[in-house]
Amino acid sequence: VAYSIKEAIAKLKQIVEKKPNSLLAQRELAEKYYENDQWTLATEEYKHVIDNPNHFQSDDERYVVLLYFAKNYTESLQRAQAQLDKNPSSFLMKRMRFINAAQLEKWEDAERYAEPFFAAGSEDNLFSSNDYSTYGDVLKKLGKTEASLAAYEKAVTINPEKTEPLKDLSSAYSVAAGDEQDPAKQAELYKKAAQYYQQYIDKADFSTNDMFVLAGRYNNVMASAQNNEDKEAAFKKALET
Repeated sequence: VAYSIKEAIAKLKQIVEKKPNSLLAQRELAEKYYENDQWTLATEEYKHVIDNPNHFQSDDERYVVLLYFAKNYTESLQRAQAQLDKNPSSFLMKRMRFINAAQLEKWEDAERYAEPFFAAGSEDNLFSSNDYSTYGDVLKKLGKTEASLAAYEKAVTINPEKTEPLKDLSSAYSVAAGDEQDPAKQAELYKKAAQYYQQYIDKADFSTNDMFVLAGRYNNVMASAQNNEDKEAAFKKALET
């Protein structure tokens, strides 16, 4: 019999009530809550799994992830570190420690945690675009502009179909251009900022505000252009936008 998620949750709740010590039922109920985007309930139910003396280490790591999605970043970070104390090679826990620190705006800690995380990559341990875009955010907050651009570039390369990294990358290039003193380099940075925002517009369900931002990007290109050809091209794109 095929059940909807809500029906499955109701059935599993009945089983858990009848067999409160059933690790399997507790785990399955928590997973169904997770699938139904009920992060808080999923976390609460998985706490029962963790408290069950028969649980596995994989359950501990799963709980760290659920705490993150429930936005309980402090406890998730603490538990990720505790798991790494037991198993220093856990790729998932290195990721969770890094992204939790970033969510808590502990920028220096996040940068420090990023080093062993990115060093642990392999054929089995693959990075996501979110890993690199988060790293880009951390580096940008620390004032490491060039390194942040490289991280955002990587985020775009890993998942070309994901559109948000394109906006992040455009923003990072625009900020870098504003800080650049060399007119020629500044012009190139503004061109890249416009290029990546245009790519975002071409791929995403954009808003009116996105078009306003893109027009501003082309205005920056026009204002910083080092030759009439680039200035004219940017002027036409700004009008078109």
